[in-house]
Amino acid sequence: NSYRYFDWRAARRTVSQDIIQLESDLRIAIQEDQFELYYQPQVDLETGRLSGTEALIRWRRSGSGEGSDSHFLSPADFIPVAEDSGLIIPIGHWVIKEACRQAKLWQEEGYPPVTMSVNISVIQFRQQDLVERIQEVLDETVLAAEWLELEVTESIVADDIERITKVLDELKVLGIGV
Repeated sequence: NSYRYFDWRAARRTVSQDIIQLESDLRIAIQEDQFELYYQPQVDLETGRLSGTEALIRWRRSGSGEGSDSHFLSPADFIPVAEDSGLIIPIGHWVIKEACRQAKLWQEEGYPPVTMSVNISVIQFRQQDLVERIQEVLDETVLAAEWLELEVTESIVADDIERITKVLDELKVLGIGV
């Protein structure tokens, strides 16, 4: 027995302000190294052996205000903003570099080599120098290309198929799995 008004303009303004704040916080997160990688094991169901691992990004977002704690923000909440703003390029590069560094470190510690899978965004895949940047990371971390695997979504194929095919071929020549 009542009525309520919904002001869609005010709601839209609030959402826009939240996105702008999130983008600003992402820029700070990049500068302050607030991202962390967690590694999800991939197990061969037949043998029960570890066959690979997938690098998963997490953002330990600093609290706002005096005495605020940090908390993890779901990738589903910040990756779309990172993609829309172009910040996915430096974030994605950091993920590839850090994942390769960790894979090489495990090998140096005597663990058997396993494939390191890294998700790659459509935006990253469109970079003209993507293959060169990945090669630089492999050279810098001294990780053999055979131990890196890039996971791509079907939406990449909806793009310029000629360019996509060229990039996939170049990655294959390097020995990187896709």
